[in-house]
Amino acid sequence: MTLVLLGLMAGLTTTLAGMGGGTLLVLALALLYDPVTALAVSTPALMLGNLHRMALYRTHIVWSEAKWLLAGGLPAALVGGFQVSGLPETLISGLMLVVALLAMGKQLGLPLKPPAGATLPVAALTGVVSATSGGGGVIAGPYLLARGLKGVPYVATGALGAAGIHLGKITAYGATGVSTTDTLLQGLALAALIAAGNLLGERIRRFIGDSRQQRLQLGVMVACVGMALAGL
Repeated sequence: MTLVLLGLMAGLTTTLAGMGGGTLLVLALALLYDPVTALAVSTPALMLGNLHRMALYRTHIVWSEAKWLLAGGLPAALVGGFQVSGLPETLISGLMLVVALLAMGKQLGLPLKPPAGATLPVAALTGVVSATSGGGGVIAGPYLLARGLKGVPYVATGALGAAGIHLGKITAYGATGVSTTDTLLQGLALAALIAAGNLLGERIRRFIGDSRQQRLQLGVMVACVGMALAGL
């Protein structure tokens, strides 16, 4: 029942707040299980979500950016994923807290803009951070915005890059025993629940104005920091 609520919450949060559902999911799973299991369970769900968005908006992918996101992000996620099984859980929890704080800082106006000409190293950093804390979007999102992407091209290009990174993570997690049949099955169930939460959020979203959405975004980030602190 808890997993059902978490999946619905992640989809609902992302649709209503426009961000934060994935981070919230990883942190909640870390409290429910442990940080390593949280990464293993959430990755298949988030990968399928990104593949779905990529398929929907495939004609809007900016390949000049996407190819570098894949070239840097996928191998870096492999490297980071191979390290996860040997990292102390407190270190992974600490990385999750850092990501949550950065996300909250971004929501409060902290200027997080990586250098505009550094796609490959930014992608590599995104892959490593995603593999070890689940929060690579905090880095990739501002970078794509700094490159001038917005709207559907931003969503489509980011989804392709994220899907590649999640593929690298799943490969490394499986090779090191972090991912199991059980975590994969839970991830698939979460993917379906996130989709249901998306649909529910879409029905509710029409009643929420911009000011309420901004307050909700900040509330989600505060909740993420609180859960990250609780996991230490």
